[in-house]
Amino acid sequence: MPVLRISASALLIALTLPACSQAGETTPTPTKPPPVTSLTTLATTITSSTTTSAPQVTSTTLGPPDIHVSGGTVAHTTSGDLFVEGWVSAPAVVTIGGAPTETRQEPDGRTVFLAELTDMDTGSYDIPIEATTRDGRVATLDLTIVHDPTLEEQFTYIVSASTDPPGIVADYAQWFSGEAADAAAAEDGRANDDGTVDGGFYIRNVNDRLRTLAVAPGAAVVLYACHVEGPCLTRESVDLETLRSLLDDPGSDVATVGWQWYGGGTLPYWLFIEDGVVVHIEEHYLP
Repeated sequence: MPVLRISASALLIALTLPACSQAGETTPTPTKPPPVTSLTTLATTITSSTTTSAPQVTSTTLGPPDIHVSGGTVAHTTSGDLFVEGWVSAPAVVTIGGAPTETRQEPDGRTVFLAELTDMDTGSYDIPIEATTRDGRVATLDLTIVHDPTLEEQFTYIVSASTDPPGIVADYAQWFSGEAADAAAAEDGRANDDGTVDGGFYIRNVNDRLRTLAVAPGAAVVLYACHVEGPCLTRESVDLETLRSLLDDPGSDVATVGWQWYGGGTLPYWLFIEDGVVVHIEEHYLP
C-alpha cells in the first residue's frame, strides 16, 4: 500500500374600516354575511383561507460536491511514486487512501488538493478519494493506479493520431535535466558559454525517424489545459479521437473540449508502452 506524504415570515393583516357618512347622505344598509351553520364549517373556512394565503416555501437540498482528479481517474507509474492533484467544487476536507491531504481554498469556492504517494506496491489497485464539505456532504471517487516497473517510458513528439486502427505517429527524442542536461547540451554544442543550459533541461532530437505505434483501446491521453473561465494549467484526460481532432486543428480546442489546449500540439509527451502497445499518454509540461 502507498505511503501518503503531505508536500505539499411575517404575516401582515390590514383592516379597513368604512368611512362615516356625511349629513344628508343616506347610509346604506349593511349587507349581512351568510349565516354560519356550524362551528365546524367556520373552522374549515378559516383553515382553508389561511392555507391558501400562506406564502410557499421551497426547500433546496444540495447534493455531494464534484471531485475532479487532474489527468483522469487512471494513472500509471513505473517507479511507485505518484503526485495526485485535483479539486473539489466546494470548501471541503479531502482524504486520499484515508489520509488527509494538503488543500488550498480558491476564490471561486473550489478546494484544490495535492498529495504525493510513495512506495506503492507493484500491481493495479484503487485508492479512494473522499471529500467532506463543511455542511456534511460527502463525495467519493476511486483513483486506479497501475504500478508496473516493466512498462517502457518513452519521451517523444506526436506527429499525428488515428483511430482506425488506433495508433500514433511518433518522433522519439531524449529528455535531460539537471547536470545531465548540461552535459548532453555540451556534447551537442548547445550549452551556454558557462557550460549550462537555460531552464535546467535539454531535449535532444537528432533522429528524423518516425515510428507508427499501436494504442490500446481506451488508453487515456492527458493534456495541459487552460479553462476559459476557471483554472489554468490543469491536466485533462481525453480519448484518442479527441487527440486526433486537436492535432488536425489545434484552433478547435474550445469548441472540441471546452478549454484552451495549452500545448497546442507543440509540447512533447511521455508514452507508457507495454509489449509494443501504448497504454497511456502524458503531455510533458514546458514553460
